[in-house]
Amino acid sequence: MMEKSFRARWSEALEKYGYTTISNVFISNYALLDITTSEAMFIIHCFKYKWTVKAPYPSFNTLAKDMGNNRNTVQRYARSLEKKGYLKRVYSNGTPSKININPLIEVLERIAPYNKLDRGSIKNMIKPYQNLDTKEEASRIKIKEGVIKSI
Repeated sequence: MMEKSFRARWSEALEKYGYTTISNVFISNYALLDITTSEAMFIIHCFKYKWTVKAPYPSFNTLAKDMGNNRNTVQRYARSLEKKGYLKRVYSNGTPSKININPLIEVLERIAPYNKLDRGSIKNMIKPYQNLDTKEEASRIKIKEGVIKSI
């Protein structure tokens, strides 16, 4: 019987530096979910910091450094994925925002039993998260209403 461990597939030398598990359902379907390759890499980097059921909380600076991007680019990925309903940023004062990836996981769980889906079928299965309560969204609404003050 052939060994299927990380060590057998990659190497013992690389195993000691850690590895990140990514669902094959995600890898096979991210493009059908309108997730760009850069956004998919952002998600993979978030999973690098998701060690338990709890939401990971790497800073955007950490993710930017890991990805070889600047902070604004990484925040743009997060905003885009949040608008698509695949994640929710949870703000807290003085610590990095938590990145709740459960919306994406729930979508993947819904599509997993189906072998071949098209983009239209997947769109019908997705229940986007509405009324996201984020500090940034609140700021945008206040500016739109003509009230400019810090929150």
